[in-house]
Amino acid sequence: MFLIRPRPGGGLTWATGHYHSIQGRIASEWKIAGAEFQLPVTIPPNTSATVYIPAADVSAVKEGGKPIATAASVKFLRKGDHCVVLTPASTGLSRPSGDLPGVARRNVPRARPGPDSTLPRRRSEA
Repeated sequence: MFLIRPRPGGGLTWATGHYHSIQGRIASEWKIAGAEFQLPVTIPPNTSATVYIPAADVSAVKEGGKPIATAASVKFLRKGDHCVVLTPASTGLSRPSGDLPGVARRNVPRARPGPDSTLPRRRSEA
């Protein structure tokens, strides 16, 4: 079980990250495009995840262009404080990793740690 909980703010308009778990690649990248928040995530098979979507209302959240109430790929869990909480509907053996919820993956620039960042740096950047 893992959580994906983006926290946009402070002038950030995008972020990306990944982790190679024993079950496979876990990835998340979010982007603010105009008034739209996009959050493609990759969840390996046979894992469970909880995904927090920053949204004022459940009706504002869509998966594949459809309201999450009608999306078969995600299950609505609850409305949180300024967010909607979802989980993938199924990650069974036959299901490959996929992008949930949001729009198709796009080429988004990768984050680089800045001087005040807590992200680990490569030796060449130190």
